Amino acid sequence: MQGGSLPPRGYCIRRAPLCGALPRNAPYFSFPFVSMKEIYLCRHGRTQWNDERKIQGRTDIPLNETGIFQAQALSQFLYSCSPKADLIVCSPMMRARQTAEPIAKALGLEIVIDEDITEVDTGEYTGQSMVELNKDPTWLAHIADPFVTGYGPYGESSESVRNRVMRAIDKYNHAIFVTHASPIRHAILALLDIPTKHMYHLAIHNASASCIEIHADFAKLVFMNHTACATIQHR
Repeated sequence: MQGGSLPPRGYCIRRAPLCGALPRNAPYFSFPFVSMKEIYLCRHGRTQWNDERKIQGRTDIPLNETGIFQAQALSQFLYSCSPKADLIVCSPMMRARQTAEPIAKALGLEIVIDEDITEVDTGEYTGQSMVELNKDPTWLAHIADPFVTGYGPYGESSESVRNRVMRAIDKYNHAIFVTHASPIRHAILALLDIPTKHMYHLAIHNASASCIEIHADFAKLVFMNHTACATIQHR
């Protein structure tokens, strides 16, 4: 590979089958078909609402110019990792799909759209700025312990988010997941058996990659929140 260029490789997109709900007390480790599997958890690139520090939720915001550059940089970083991935599992949101496409081209992998890793339904928080929310007692209670409060009035419960994200991880072998900050945090906390009240102690930046090895009865965090674009010049 010369000058950071990537060989042209094709990709295709399909949609994952729907699965039933994960039982409330189901174990998060249910991978008897492999001794170890490697997953990458990637957040989408930046959007205008990220720049404005607004809660996006299920609003389908595209990447902005910075986000498009970040997605390309992330694809080059993942290419350099030589991941074991069999496919790319992507949130249906536009910002995630736009991030997944250059990764798929770089690695020559199929993209599977899976609703289980879509963004959190943030209810009445959607569209509000962090300046506004930091004055809202319900938001401050959510930050203190997301599992107790969920995502505000008319929003999704933390239990629902965690269950569907772990259900998605259970569906696939080695995979790259292109999703959103909250699903990534829930996955890391669940796999490492860390209480949900610590969710906002994890920094998950735009276009970052985290890698976890999942073994039969434990998970190992290989790296977290790696942002490739910090070392690549924006032209």
